Amino acid sequence: MKFKCTFEQRVFMRQFFTLALLTIVLSGCGPFIRTTKGGSEIVFDGAITKESVAKFKEELAASPKAKKLMIRSRGGDAEAGIDIGDLVFQRHLDVEVKDHCMSACANYIFPAGRAKVIPKDALVAWHGRGFAHAVHVIQTREVPAPVDKPLEHFEIPDAEKKAFVDKIINAMIDQRSKEEDFYKKIGVNSFIAWIGRIPPYQAEDFYTMSPADMAKFGVSRVQADAGYENSDFSQRTSSKLVVIKVGDEVSPPVIANPKRPEEWFTWK
Repeated sequence: MKFKCTFEQRVFMRQFFTLALLTIVLSGCGPFIRTTKGGSEIVFDGAITKESVAKFKEELAASPKAKKLMIRSRGGDAEAGIDIGDLVFQRHLDVEVKDHCMSACANYIFPAGRAKVIPKDALVAWHGRGFAHAVHVIQTREVPAPVDKPLEHFEIPDAEKKAFVDKIINAMIDQRSKEEDFYKKIGVNSFIAWIGRIPPYQAEDFYTMSPADMAKFGVSRVQADAGYENSDFSQRTSSKLVVIKVGDEVSPPVIANPKRPEEWFTWK
């Protein structure tokens, strides 16, 4: 049986069940992508979408001399972010942030760069919403049970709700495998993308951290001003932002089907 959803319902479904999209209000139909400086740099400005993957791939093919990606993005589609991050990694591109790199940009594109540059007043910020975090949220019931309030937005018979939800959760688990494969390839621990959302941090929205703490997750070669994490980021985002500090005793594990991640560490 096929379920008919309005546009608003489809948007709601993607936001809740995958937790993999930032809700973005942007003008235009997609990001601005072009090559500049004699072909040595590619500029990416805007939302990360499935359409932008093809555009970025075309720009890379047309720019064999490109060595750096200049990016400004508040995020977008998680799967598209993984695909673009994979392309960045394959081409050994440096990544330089212009103003902000948030959500899917921080999760997948920034850590895939060879060298990562955060200029003065620029911001790299995470807030979960990847597939590992989504599965964790569902498994630990940090949101209402999937068969409760969320499905009130859909005209689905009660007898078919569980099968509907199970199908979505299984799809998320499949995507989590793709996400984990990507992080293993680039040598980064995926926990960086959602550690700030669990105890003892429990950031309400976005979080960032020092380059030294990024390195604890495998995000190395980060170039930023000393004290980056103490910068005034108010001009870069109106969202709630906290700086988390990861103690030296923390060595994030490779995550497989997490249940209670707060038990993985001994916090001081």
